[in-house]
Amino acid sequence: MKKILGIVVLSLLLSGSAYAKEIFLSCSAGNSSVTLSFDSGRSTGKEHTGGDTAIVYDLEISDTSILMQRYYKGKFVRSWNIDRYSGNATLYSTINADPSDKSIRSYDWFCKPGSKKF
Repeated sequence: MKKILGIVVLSLLLSGSAYAKEIFLSCSAGNSSVTLSFDSGRSTGKEHTGGDTAIVYDLEISDTSILMQRYYKGKFVRSWNIDRYSGNATLYSTINADPSDKSIRSYDWFCKPGSKKF
């Protein structure tokens, strides 16, 4: 009986993220669009840039927002902050054409649930 109980408890512990799935968001700003995805079971988010290429982010999810942040060599590079109720999103980025420009730029986007088409 103890062995069966141990197996059941161990199975439940190991299957905690078995039902986690990747959630896709389709985001747009003017004529631009991007697909974002996140998997709360892995604590990672992705910005899909075409084909199988994606920018990987650290993920934080709260009741009101989804925050995806990317750092390079300990320095902030870019992040997505998405309001879970309105779908409004802000992209913050330090990637600029001029390397001496250290400012953080922000861009407003709107996101809605998306899905894989194929």
